[in-house]
Amino acid sequence: MDKQLKSILGTVFDLPAEEIHDETSPENVALWDSLNHLRLITEIEKVFQVRVTQKEIREMITYGKIREVVGRHLSLKTVD
Repeated sequence: MDKQLKSILGTVFDLPAEEIHDETSPENVALWDSLNHLRLITEIEKVFQVRVTQKEIREMITYGKIREVVGRHLSLKTVD
């Protein structure tokens, strides 16, 4: 999951995967604006086949939080 997430963030924000860490956020990524945030969420939902809530979308403002939310959704999928 981590490698796929970093690939998605790297593509959306034009970042090398090795520069992405838990504190990667709109504060330290120039291309992380509201439009690209929506592109990021759309791509995550498509790749991982999950649906995140509006509340989660607002919370997903660091790579660490994104990983946490996606991980939670993936663990729920395996339980179903």
